[in-house]
Amino acid sequence: MRKIGSVLLPALLCSVPVAAAIQPAKWYTADGVGIVPSIEVMGLYDSNLTNRESDQIASWGTVVSPAISAISEQQKSAYYASYRLIWGDYADSSADNFVDHKFRLAGDWKFSVRHRLNLRYDFQRNHEQRGEGISSGVGGSIDEPVRYRLNVLRGLYDFGAASASAQVQLEALLRRIDYENFRDFTQFRDRNALQGNARFFYRLSSATRILAELGALSSDYQQQQDGVASRDFNDLAGFVGADWEISGRTKGRAKLGWQRRNFDQGEREQFSGLSWSLAADWSPRSYSHFSLEGGRQAKAPEQGGDVIDNNKLSVDWEHYWLERLATNLTLAYANDDYVGLERNDKIYEGRVGIRYQFRRWLEVSLWQLWRDKDSNQSGVSYDKQVTSLKIRMSL
Repeated sequence: MRKIGSVLLPALLCSVPVAAAIQPAKWYTADGVGIVPSIEVMGLYDSNLTNRESDQIASWGTVVSPAISAISEQQKSAYYASYRLIWGDYADSSADNFVDHKFRLAGDWKFSVRHRLNLRYDFQRNHEQRGEGISSGVGGSIDEPVRYRLNVLRGLYDFGAASASAQVQLEALLRRIDYENFRDFTQFRDRNALQGNARFFYRLSSATRILAELGALSSDYQQQQDGVASRDFNDLAGFVGADWEISGRTKGRAKLGWQRRNFDQGEREQFSGLSWSLAADWSPRSYSHFSLEGGRQAKAPEQGGDVIDNNKLSVDWEHYWLERLATNLTLAYANDDYVGLERNDKIYEGRVGIRYQFRRWLEVSLWQLWRDKDSNQSGVSYDKQVTSLKIRMSL
């Protein structure tokens, strides 16, 4: 469900870049478990709360997000748990108020220098703004945001010492999404997905590894709509690429390959094409950082069509003018070309922010976001601006 058109705004709501994060103190229990409470309070102005092309609703809003995390570290293992509540209230549109919940459990085990295992479970009771995702283009026709529950279980096994010439990585991912309201339509988008990836790394130098990856994905929809071809599909993808970390100034991973999607029923149009991904960081100075992310992949549409051919690219610049004062500039672009439907969406976003860390445990930031979505489908295009002031506090 992640796409550039909805990445930057949630970033305003519940996080800031890790490099500028406050440094919370832990409170330790008698058993040595570290407890970290925190809270974020944000005031915002959204110029187009329902993401509509016309008859837009603008509103001031408040978002309060308390969180607590716990970590237990032992010699060869570590355990982590966290919970975050996100409560949002809009002064001029109470229909868009929301309460979200995010919960995570994770464990890391180092059985030896060659064998490592990570397990993670995530649960979210989340929402989509009206006019986004499954309600794109109909934000003015529904009376509340779309709500859903997301369960994700992930396992990652690494074989091979970090200094060895070769390593193998195996990954399994189980994902389930269930929508809670507007069930006349959303019941046909409830689905399970099972994904597996195998990666082989070979070290060329102390700073560079080449990789080969093979991945498979199976997605099953829980309800079949009468008179509509099944959306169940199977993916197979293969990649070659490299990752690198050089002199502490640049690191990243680039992959190039092929993705093929086959549907269980032949009425839907198959997808087969080039797929790639890139994530790279460059720090020309210790106080200035650039990030570049992009890729092409086939995605499942929330509305009509068979497949979304998604291309995206984003660049971020973070600069520390003083030890406690930093700015961010982010530009992002996405192109969604629908297969099996005459629809194309282009999304342009920009975000600029300034952050000041008053204390180790206190940070204040000011953000401005612009978004322009252009579509050849009636009612889907819109533009908006979001201005926000956030305070983050911890122990």
